[in-house]
Amino acid sequence: MTSSTQIDTREIQIVLQDMIDAHEQWLVIINEHRAALSQSDTRSSDLCTAAQQEIMGRIAGLETKRQDLLQIAALDRARLGTEPMTITELAQQVEEPTRAKLLQTGERLHAIIEKTRKEQETLGLAANALAAHMEGLVRQVASKLQSAATYSPAGKPAAPISAGVDIVQ
Repeated sequence: MTSSTQIDTREIQIVLQDMIDAHEQWLVIINEHRAALSQSDTRSSDLCTAAQQEIMGRIAGLETKRQDLLQIAALDRARLGTEPMTITELAQQVEEPTRAKLLQTGERLHAIIEKTRKEQETLGLAANALAAHMEGLVRQVASKLQSAATYSPAGKPAAPISAGVDIVQ
C-alpha cells in the first residue's frame, strides 16, 4: 500500500462521513417538515423545503467529490474501465484496518441513504394527501357558492355581490 493510497482513503473516509452527517441532518428536516404539514403550517413547510434544497445541494457536491476521489484512486491503481470504482472495490485493494473502516462507513452511508429515501417518499405522500384534502375543501366551498348563484358554472362571479364569512365562530 502506497502513501498516496493512504491519503486517498482518508479523504474518501472524510467525504463519506460528511455524506452520512448531511443525510442525518436531512432526516431531521424531513421530520420537521412532516410536523409542519400535520399542522398545515405553510411558513414552516416552506422553510423546511428550502433547508432540504440546501442540503441536497450539499450532498450533490459531496457526491461529486466522492466520485472524483474514487476516479483518482482508480487511476492510481491503473484500473481503467467504463464503470466508476465503488467503495467496495477500493476497499478490496487496501489493507486492514483501512479496508474494514471503508466497508463499515460505506454500509452506514448506504443504510442512511435508504432510510432518507423512504422518509422522503413518505413525506411526499403526506404532502400529496394534504394537497388533495385542501383541493377538496376548495371544491366544496366553490360548489356551495355556485349553488347560491354567486358563481357561474364557468367559475366567474354571476353578479356583483357582497358576501362575508364569519371565521371567528
